Amino acid sequence: MSASTTGYERYAGVFTPTSSASPNPTQCNDYDCIVSPGFETETLLQSITAFPLVEIGNDKFMEAYCINLERLSIQAHLTAGVISARESVEITLSSNPGFGDDYSSGEYIVESFLEHPDKIEGMVETLLALEFWRENVLFSRKNKRDEYDELNEVDGGEDDVLAHRLASNRNGLRTAFILHAESTIVSLLGLIFYRGVPAALLEGNGDEVLMALIDYCARQLVFLGMPQESNRDVERQKCPKRSSELADYLAKRSRLDEIQDSVYDSTYQTAIASVVLSRYICENINEYGPSLVGRICEVHDFPLLMVPLIEEPPWTRRRMLEKDGNSQMVWEKLNEHNEWSAVSNADLLRLTKLEGQPWLALYHLTASKVGRESYGLDEYRKTHLMRLRRYLNKALLDQVPVLQEVARYLDELSIMGVPPSGQGVHRPSSNASSSGLLLQRVDSLRESIVSKKQLNRSSFWNGVIQLQWDSIFSSITDAQDHLLRRIGSEIYGGSGELDNGIATSTSPSDLRQDHNDSKLALSRQVEKVVLCIEGGTEVTEFELTVIQGDSGKVTDTPLGQFRRIKLIPKLISGETAAVYPHGKVTAKIHLAFTSHSDKANDISLSLDSLDLPTSQPNSTPNSFEELGISLPDHFSSKEWRQLGDLHDNSLILQLGFKRLECGTVPAGCTYLRGYSLANSFISQPAFP
Repeated sequence: MSASTTGYERYAGVFTPTSSASPNPTQCNDYDCIVSPGFETETLLQSITAFPLVEIGNDKFMEAYCINLERLSIQAHLTAGVISARESVEITLSSNPGFGDDYSSGEYIVESFLEHPDKIEGMVETLLALEFWRENVLFSRKNKRDEYDELNEVDGGEDDVLAHRLASNRNGLRTAFILHAESTIVSLLGLIFYRGVPAALLEGNGDEVLMALIDYCARQLVFLGMPQESNRDVERQKCPKRSSELADYLAKRSRLDEIQDSVYDSTYQTAIASVVLSRYICENINEYGPSLVGRICEVHDFPLLMVPLIEEPPWTRRRMLEKDGNSQMVWEKLNEHNEWSAVSNADLLRLTKLEGQPWLALYHLTASKVGRESYGLDEYRKTHLMRLRRYLNKALLDQVPVLQEVARYLDELSIMGVPPSGQGVHRPSSNASSSGLLLQRVDSLRESIVSKKQLNRSSFWNGVIQLQWDSIFSSITDAQDHLLRRIGSEIYGGSGELDNGIATSTSPSDLRQDHNDSKLALSRQVEKVVLCIEGGTEVTEFELTVIQGDSGKVTDTPLGQFRRIKLIPKLISGETAAVYPHGKVTAKIHLAFTSHSDKANDISLSLDSLDLPTSQPNSTPNSFEELGISLPDHFSSKEWRQLGDLHDNSLILQLGFKRLECGTVPAGCTYLRGYSLANSFISQPAFP
């Protein structure tokens, strides 16, 4: 580790679930920050083993990673923060009667992991399994689906995923803690790697573990570097909802939405923590063999992966705040406690700990002899690296003086001749170009969890989903989960009681009867649906009617049987069939009376915005209507929108919008309209 950088950012990217669990290290004494006493460390470590994919989320996993490892992680971060705040003065713990002599100083938890490298290997294997579980089991990787697959929440379909079943069974809180375990592992590995790469990972099979970790970090860096408009996880953080919008959303969101939000938040936190871990991996590049160095410099191209993190930092945002009836634009940055904090204009150039991570990674890759000799340069890499030169200003260099080496490297690169892209690379060590054949190692550790053949087989993932549902989740809900109570009491210091929104006096039989009565009421015959799309001062109305004699299609789903009926849309008011792209949708569903006891026969559904693809050809409204506008390529042929949620005992109305041949911009508008309502379906519970 370079002595010149040890004083800068040590504990950035530390993530604990709530601010109450992560007090400011400078505001706590030696013993107020004790979550896991030293004498417990060995006992807690014993449970940290590698868990296969099918065991992710079971009771043993929850106890090991969501309770024991979480306690170890919080304590390790608190201890490290206290030491860092006191300028690395060793904390004397022996005076506390709760500690034994073996844990009388320093970061005893990190030391214990270094003494047990098999626990580090087990954490990395579990980390890879969690990544597979999040991407392939909980939710599908597919982004585009046809008409029926798009609506799997209703009629099941071939692309069934675990999240729908977890939502219907009220397993949202357990799911959130399973997802959080991934960021816990990454942040704890960051603390361990601050001390240097464990020697066991540089020898024998440990080399495979380190390679898998490098590949994992590369995938996280690629994810963070994606443009904001195509990265929902980052977009939710950088463009949060306003307070009024957030309150309304939280009041209306379904249990499936809660799980999806947990995925968004956890994925973002894990990726941010991976940047810190990547910096420590790059910092120790001189200790790696040729295959690992090649993995960092050539296979994944870590230097270029840092460029978008500097140009469009995912930990900085600008948003409009409303206070006392006034709106104000403010800058916010993510701090080391995973909290967004406002930054004044005078402090915008003050580097945060997270902002320094990509720069320090670049420093170690470009200033080290191994990094320079191994990194092949061509015109493409040169062009992208040179984009960073403008950011190396005096304000930055004064805060991190070692970056003068990066500035010098870029200055030398600007006058260096390199081969054109695709015609080999220039290696400074030999002053020659090379385009020879390269052999690449396989990530054997990751393939031991899920092979390449299994990765592309839907039958494999369906088997995992069914096995986990049958053996882990189907028999328990959050309200019955004793491990969630342990997490509440042991990690967060609460009473362990869970508020699931259901009165404890309500019996399961009463709940089932209420649920069946509600489904029976929703199963009545649909007479018609009146659909309104509001956009500005314009209102477009459609009447959706059932085809005579069409009884629909009954499908078995995890929520029971549902009938899906096609509706025919008919425009009844409005100047044009081209709908406003951001229109608010309201639907009034008329159900037939089946008996005199029926209390109501209308059900209302709504959607705040259609959010259809659009553009603004003009910045100001025209006084005339523009017709025959060619639609951009990113306008898909079909767009589906859904109103209602079966998990909340509601009907589902599905609207299919078809791309028009040409777009229009009505008079007084600026948004291009390129879609019309073409199809509609309604789904309701099916009873014999």
